[in-house]
Amino acid sequence: MWIRREFTLELSGAKGLDAAQLPAHWNYNMNSFLQYMEQSLYGIRGVITDSVTGDAIEAKIEIVGHDDDNSFVYSTLPIGNYHRLIYEGNYDVTISAPCYVSQTLTNTSVTNFQTTLLDVQLVSTGFASEFEADDTSIQVGETIDFSDTSCGNATSWIWTFEGGTPNISNDQYPTGITYTTVGTYDVSLTVSDGTNTNTINKEDYISVNNEYVIENATVTTCNGVFYDSGSGSSYGNNEDYVMTFLPDVSTGKIKCDFQSFDIENHANCDYDWLKIYDGENTSTTLLGTYCGTTSPGIIEATSASGALTFEFHSDSSQTRDGWEALISCNNPAGIDDEAISKINLYPNPVTNQLNIETATQILSVSIFSINGSFILNKNYEATEITTVDLTAISSGMYIAKVITHTGTYTSKFIKK
Repeated sequence: MWIRREFTLELSGAKGLDAAQLPAHWNYNMNSFLQYMEQSLYGIRGVITDSVTGDAIEAKIEIVGHDDDNSFVYSTLPIGNYHRLIYEGNYDVTISAPCYVSQTLTNTSVTNFQTTLLDVQLVSTGFASEFEADDTSIQVGETIDFSDTSCGNATSWIWTFEGGTPNISNDQYPTGITYTTVGTYDVSLTVSDGTNTNTINKEDYISVNNEYVIENATVTTCNGVFYDSGSGSSYGNNEDYVMTFLPDVSTGKIKCDFQSFDIENHANCDYDWLKIYDGENTSTTLLGTYCGTTSPGIIEATSASGALTFEFHSDSSQTRDGWEALISCNNPAGIDDEAISKINLYPNPVTNQLNIETATQILSVSIFSINGSFILNKNYEATEITTVDLTAISSGMYIAKVITHTGTYTSKFIKK
């Protein structure tokens, strides 16, 4: 993978400089050009290879606790060399690559105008399953393509896509997996070469959301992505909108987590601004007025309605990139986030009869929709395994909430 960094230097006020003037401009700047190129060899550089074969590896070189905005670099084939410009100091350097054990070299010393050589040999992980997706956060109804990136020479593949259609595949590179229900879903892959077998499960790997663009509207939801009018790529001039988010479960409260934020700046936010209210309209408590690039961060409703209201205004000039925020609900269906844990549900996906097993005695089982709506409840005196009849429940994703003598546990399952 290449991370390309571009640099532009203007040497003249004229865009199309006369050719006769080029030699003079070269002479003016020649020494600066050469010194600039020489600077590119300072910092940290080296070669990354396989510890057994000595073959070059395309690896990621990252400065722990320092890198920002994709400032890490990669070694490149066919030699496996890399160059990392960095100011003098002591740094922890992590080298990682697919199918290899990562290494972190602590307290690596760098001095200005000098080169620190850091050659690293990585150890192979051996036969192991691994995969990646072309996207992990999508809108309802969109599809995802998956790629097997396992280590070793696998000859068979078993994929399980929680919440996806189809939900099972034996292809090495499954494509067009469709997600039609809001939620977060696991993906697992088991690979085999006829002798060795290995499984990897990535919990909550896929996030399926509804997309909301600010407008004069009231929306009832517990899951979605919230954008400015330009969907995060520049809102317009002279805009005035009021949008309210209400939780779609009675016990929920809206939570808004801003992933990015950029609105025209002003000391008093008099030009463009976003106001957030703790309630179902602009007459409720004002939580804050925001502009510039200082993000509101995470905003949570505390009012009885559980709603948040967003009021946006832009003036007649200058726009920015706006915002992207994740909408969710705190404490849906009374499920405490800290109490969430995996329990043994089988089969999953289930057709009609769901078996639930725990390590201690079950007192009650409740079933909720993925958005927290109550479906059914069963109480027990003392049992460590039970079967719940789901014949009357439609297909989709659900949450099983199990209360035992030792606490409350929840897990997701799919009804075919």
